[in-house]
Amino acid sequence: MWDLSSIRTHLVSLSNDFFAGLPSYSKRVRVKGKHKSQLRRRVDGYQLARFVHAYFSLYFEGIEAYGDAFNGTAHYSHVDFGNLDVKGAFELTELPAHFVRHYGMLLQFHASHFDTFDARYPEEAGIVMDIAFDGGHIERLCTVRCHFNARDTWIGTVHPDTSFQLSACKIELLYASRVRFSSLKLIDTVVADEIQLNYCIVEEAVFDRLSVNRRAAFLACTFLQPPSTHGATFPGDTTFHASEFGPHVGLLSPFRRYGAWDGLYQRYRALRVIMKTAGAVREEAMFFGMEMRMRRLAFAAHGNPYVKLLQIDFLLSYLYDVVSGYGISIRRAIVTLLSWNLLFFLAFLLLLPANCANTAECANAGGSCRAIEVKDGKITSAQAPGICTAATLAVQNAISPASVLSSGSAVRVHSGLLIVLSLLQSIGSLSIGALLLLAIRNNFHRGS
Repeated sequence: MWDLSSIRTHLVSLSNDFFAGLPSYSKRVRVKGKHKSQLRRRVDGYQLARFVHAYFSLYFEGIEAYGDAFNGTAHYSHVDFGNLDVKGAFELTELPAHFVRHYGMLLQFHASHFDTFDARYPEEAGIVMDIAFDGGHIERLCTVRCHFNARDTWIGTVHPDTSFQLSACKIELLYASRVRFSSLKLIDTVVADEIQLNYCIVEEAVFDRLSVNRRAAFLACTFLQPPSTHGATFPGDTTFHASEFGPHVGLLSPFRRYGAWDGLYQRYRALRVIMKTAGAVREEAMFFGMEMRMRRLAFAAHGNPYVKLLQIDFLLSYLYDVVSGYGISIRRAIVTLLSWNLLFFLAFLLLLPANCANTAECANAGGSCRAIEVKDGKITSAQAPGICTAATLAVQNAISPASVLSSGSAVRVHSGLLIVLSLLQSIGSLSIGALLLLAIRNNFHRGS
């Protein structure tokens, strides 16, 4: 085994020999709006990949033997490349020899051009490498088990993974499927064609001043925190179909104490405004609901939630969520409407006499609830059980508000308690029905 000094010397020699052997040429390039002559170096993608593998294999041999002492004050884990023109595919798929987890590698490229940049390492290796670009051009980019960071770079097709950050970049297409991102940041970046994430889990997403020109599709994704979208613009063809956003807020949220929520509702509000501008009605309604939930939790966090529930604006916000998910859940609105009327049916069943037509409690019931009865071979009609009267009254109140006060109604009650309950049922049914129609509109409205 080489001693520490020999490995360090050999690393420096290996790097110097590689760069010295690259052919160079002068090329006029545009830098910050001005054309200037720049010295470029041409290298084959396979040749560059073999150098990277050989360099870090030797580096990890030193780490394996000497641990933290190997690096000393130098940064042997950091390799800078500048002004490269890489022809052919640059592929990093093989772990360096003597690889030691938790000791990272950093490749930094300045003003470099790649046809294909493909860094894909096996999952069991963990996070293997940091890759940084400052200026340059990549036709096709794929990263797996890497931290990728680029600034002022043009990229064609992107297949990102794990940790991916762009700043002031322009890309054509970004696609990822079944990837878990610890961080996905697209800041001051333009997506000329499409961004599509399918079944991805995103722990942190920052899309500040992101501009997507043609299509943005986030399908069945899970965002553990709402994305930051300050100043972002999305096209009309934007969808978050079947996506979920954290933190999860259940219907029992008013009765629990949470941490700080003030910043989260502002993120959902920004998403709502973006969707409104894009004409995405369903997404706008969805983010409106999430904004309202976060507002409610932020409001409840600064006091006793039970006391807050007694305040009219807080109570109405909570009921709006319970009934229809803030105008987005058709199923919840239907279930609430059926449950509301079933509750009053059961109340009427308990309060109405068994034979309502023969009492002073209600009128017209005798004509409304008749049952067919066969007696001695003859078909006759008989008074139906009280369940029929209760059901008729409940249905009447649901579909014809205030008809209980009309003399021509199917069932007309005289008891003050029954009249109050009937009117309350009618008002509730009308309100829930309106929220059901709103939910249908928000889900199927074609937009503007």
